[in-house]
Order: sequence, then structure tokens, then C-alpha cells
Amino acid sequence: MNIKLTIEKLLEYARIHLNLNEIDIIYFRNILLNKFGIDAPYENDIDLKYINNLTVPDSILDEVREYLVLINEDDIELKLIEIMGLLSPLPSAVVHKVNELEEKEKGL
Repeated sequence: MNIKLTIEKLLEYARIHLNLNEIDIIYFRNILLNKFGIDAPYENDIDLKYINNLTVPDSILDEVREYLVLINEDDIELKLIEIMGLLSPLPSAVVHKVNELEEKEKGL
């Protein structure tokens, strides 16, 4: 289990599927590294094709869950919800995107 790699997978999932802005990745990487008590990020390449093909982040979250069990973390499911809450778009961004898509659809 390489939690550094798992953190990068989470960030890439959020970038690809949740519209996490490229500029914000460093910020959220630092938050996640701090949450897990890790002092440096993963520095190798990751399999973007694998992440791109995911429809839900469950397999990545299973890796996080496994790590949290290994370190005897309490409230694992709550921690997973908190992590995904960090990486998910704000409600205002979701509403903006829905409005944008509706306007685009009206124009067709």
C-alpha cells in the first residue's frame, strides 16, 4: 500500500471527473498529505488511463480505507466522506455548470 500514490490517484480522479482545477491540485495535495501525516508527495507517473476509465472513485477509496485500517484510524467512513468533500466541486460550481449546460441545450 502506497498512500502517496493513492493521494495522487484521488487528485487525478478529482481533476478528471470532478473538475478540480489544475491550479488547486497543489493546495489539495498539501491538505491530504497533512491529513495522512505524509511529508512528501508521490513523484512518479500514475496510470491516467485507469483513472480516466473510472466512473466512481470506489477502488481508490478502498485503498484509502485499507490504509486507514492499517494505521488504526477511527471513524474511517467519516474520513472518506471528508476527503471526497474536499475534492468535490462546491454547490455553487455545480449549479453554475448545470445552468451552463441548460443554456447550451436551449441554443441547440
